[in-house]
Amino acid sequence: TALFTGINAAAHLGRHFGPFPHSKIKPFLQKESIFHMLMESGKSPVFLNAYPPQYFERVKARNRWSCTTLMAMSAGLEIRTTRHVMDGVGVTAEFFGDYWREKLGIQLPVRNGVDVAEIILDAAEENDLVLMEYYLTDKAGHDMDMAFAEDVLDRLDKVLNPLLDRLGTHTLLICSDHGNMEDLSVKTHTLNPVPLISCGPGAGCFRNAESIMDVSDGIMKALAT
Repeated sequence: TALFTGINAAAHLGRHFGPFPHSKIKPFLQKESIFHMLMESGKSPVFLNAYPPQYFERVKARNRWSCTTLMAMSAGLEIRTTRHVMDGVGVTAEFFGDYWREKLGIQLPVRNGVDVAEIILDAAEENDLVLMEYYLTDKAGHDMDMAFAEDVLDRLDKVLNPLLDRLGTHTLLICSDHGNMEDLSVKTHTLNPVPLISCGPGAGCFRNAESIMDVSDGIMKALAT
């Protein structure tokens, strides 16, 4: 919530809370998120992650949406599904669709890093902000599994390398909302500083960012230039 709104959600609650947004901070995501700010300024954001049918069945039964899906829905954006992955306008969380094929039995096209990078860049040609959430790093940290962590980073490299090669005039921003996978000796989130990496024409807008509360403001500045 802090990353997407610029509001110190943990301070508002008086504690760290997750993974689902607390009822007291949901209004920030529903009314004051980076998606809402962009749309109010005439910009178009898109959330590129796609979700399988099982996800929608589970969260609707319990009404427990993630911060990102709650933000997107509240801004009136469509949450992407299997159909979007098939059409090449949505990306599965592990990028290549193999988890869906192997674990869920959903037959998706076989894609590699270049394919995924092209999907991201195609979305960037049509929208002002493309958000892609890669939460397998979080899962690897909680699992305390080095082999899994190495696979998670390898997948990320396979997408980032062709994405950087083809970035052109777009700006790439990578940031985490908390530490975790950098210390596999602990199961919980860490208090370590998180990385913020940016390249492209708008990279300078993040030069003075000191916390995750500065990221949404940096995005707005980058898109205003």
